[in-house]
Amino acid sequence: MPTWNKAHWIGLALAVAVLTSPNTPRAEPGPDAAKTNQPQTDEPWTPPEWCAHRPPMHVVMGYDEGRNFGLVEDRALLATEQFSQALCPGDRVRLIEFGLDVSWLGDTITIAGPADAQAIVKRFKERRRPDDRGSVNDILVKSASAYWEEQGAEGELPVLMVFTDTMHSDAPRRGFVIDFGWDAVPPYFQGRFLTIVNVLDRKDARQAPTLHVTTVAPGMSLDALPTGGRTTYRDLMETFIPPPTPPEPKKEIILNTVVQDNTPPWLAWLNTREGTLMASGAFFLVSVLIFWVGRLSRRRDEATEEVAGRPAGREVTLVLRDHLNAQVLRQETRLVRDALRVAPASNADFVIPGPYAFEVVEDGSEQPQLRCANMLGVEIRRAGRRLTVPEGELLALRPGDRVDIGAGHEVEVQYG
Repeated sequence: MPTWNKAHWIGLALAVAVLTSPNTPRAEPGPDAAKTNQPQTDEPWTPPEWCAHRPPMHVVMGYDEGRNFGLVEDRALLATEQFSQALCPGDRVRLIEFGLDVSWLGDTITIAGPADAQAIVKRFKERRRPDDRGSVNDILVKSASAYWEEQGAEGELPVLMVFTDTMHSDAPRRGFVIDFGWDAVPPYFQGRFLTIVNVLDRKDARQAPTLHVTTVAPGMSLDALPTGGRTTYRDLMETFIPPPTPPEPKKEIILNTVVQDNTPPWLAWLNTREGTLMASGAFFLVSVLIFWVGRLSRRRDEATEEVAGRPAGREVTLVLRDHLNAQVLRQETRLVRDALRVAPASNADFVIPGPYAFEVVEDGSEQPQLRCANMLGVEIRRAGRRLTVPEGELLALRPGDRVDIGAGHEVEVQYG
């Protein structure tokens, strides 16, 4: 057995002092031990102050798959974390990637606490790497509109959050006929949903996106929302908080109003009861006379065409509908003798929003025909099915058919 000298005893004393010292940090348990030994408690969550004022949002978060978006992945992650903290209980969120096609990232998330906000960030981290073939903004808008239409957004504020590196269109020059940049959104999207474009710039030292509000939801004004520059998510959400109402001054004001009659003498008889009855009767007789003259003239024109061996035409009623909000925007009845052009042009017989165009053709058959007049083709909703009509092709219309012209708009052709 070895003998200990004085140095051995001094080292042992120092080791005991260090181990028994109250200032010595103890070894912390690992993550598995923390899960088993410490109870899990939910931290209290205080929603942001604007949650008491704005309606619940139904958000579609669209991530670009364009050529340069991979360079701003870290900025997109930071923006996703910041926006998820601005959400309120009851908000619904779904993530989507858009390029030459779209890919939904999981199901809809309903915000109930901080864990749901973290789930949004986690879902973004698990997305696939961005493509480098370009992206089409029109595909994202159509997919979001179809999603809101399917889910139903009554009482909710539809919001399209776009995360991109450019305000311009990144669509390929060939293969896609129609697309638009976020700096030139078609006007028919206004008043349908709120669009916030998050432009991410890897050269910006702030590491924060530049927010541009390009469209607004029903009942909102584009001028009332902050946009561009150093706008933040807080700035946008605080617009829903109404300003404090100033107290009304308590003053008693007595106004003595004197009404002076400046009617010329030669019109004074109209102020009498007899004069009013005479004017009303004369206006009614003139209206009836104009109506009968127009009706007789129309019958004479139709009879002239029938004598000449030509069909008098068919009356059709065109109904422009907003399918998302279940509203009839416009309804017109027209007489079709040859072809009735429906297009987004000022010289069309029936002007519609969007890029699609078609014609209602009258060829003497029992049903009017629909002919596609653009390169995109048109889709018809018929009894729960969708029928595609290519360019230049004819299709016999049936009662109840509705032509899909994009962004939730439809045109129904009614005939007797």
